[in-house]
Amino acid sequence: MINKVTLEHLNQLRGILVQLTDEQFAEKLSIMEGASIGSHTRHVLEFYNCLFNAIEQGELCYDRRQRDKEMEVSVNKCISSIDGISEILQSGPKDFQLLLTADFSLDEESGQKIATQTTYHRELLYNIEHMVHHLAIIRIGVKSMPFPVHFDDTVGVAASTIRNKKICVR
Repeated sequence: MINKVTLEHLNQLRGILVQLTDEQFAEKLSIMEGASIGSHTRHVLEFYNCLFNAIEQGELCYDRRQRDKEMEVSVNKCISSIDGISEILQSGPKDFQLLLTADFSLDEESGQKIATQTTYHRELLYNIEHMVHHLAIIRIGVKSMPFPVHFDDTVGVAASTIRNKKICVR
């Protein structure tokens, strides 16, 4: 189920990307505080790749993910990344323990590093919520563009919000 939901959100993102040129994808938008659709897309996809790299290592640190700035300007590179992530999800590794580390210090001397136990499935759930959040921002960005970008009304909306709206309509 976790893999299915993730694939649905990745397909929503893919559906937006195929409508954009590289220039539109990389454009810094004022409504997004100078960020681009590409920067948010890169960020989301790198979190998934970081998680998949942790499968071999047993330790996960999103802070140390590989940042590929080319992904911010290339729609095709991001679509290829989505395809690769989708392949991994379809083979669906079983759940397993991971050590999650994070560094909340603003400089190297503060020492605000944290480590805690987590699981692969828990991190997939986190990444779903993370992607929904960024899809909401991407949605704002594409709606501000001077040309139509078509997407489903549920893009960037949490499942709980969709369910609650349905209850309120009754």
